Parts: sequence; C-alpha cells; structure tokens
Amino acid sequence: MFNDAPLIKPLSADVATRKIRVGSDNDKHNPQLAAENDRTICGRVQAWLTLREH
Repeated sequence: MFNDAPLIKPLSADVATRKIRVGSDNDKHNPQLAAENDRTICGRVQAWLTLREH
C-alpha cells in the first residue's frame, strides 16, 4: 500500500539482503527494497488484458 492505496507491482526476492524488491513497469521509477514485514501480499495476477493495438 502507498498512502493507503493498494498497488499491483512485480515482486522478487533479494536473497542477499532478505528483502523484497518492489519493481515497476514504468522505467521512470527505480525498484525499491522492502523489509519482509513491510508488505502485505493480497493476491497473485494470473492473467491480464491489454487494449493496446500492436
């Protein structure tokens, strides 16, 4: 959550620091590291739909 708003972000484990790397699909935002107890995982994205034309 950021400012009490839920976020959908790609997560990966940083084994060296035992922290969770919180990524972004936006290149303007750098990944952040969060401690194990600083996040709540509410679900998992199984699929997504895009309306962009290829």
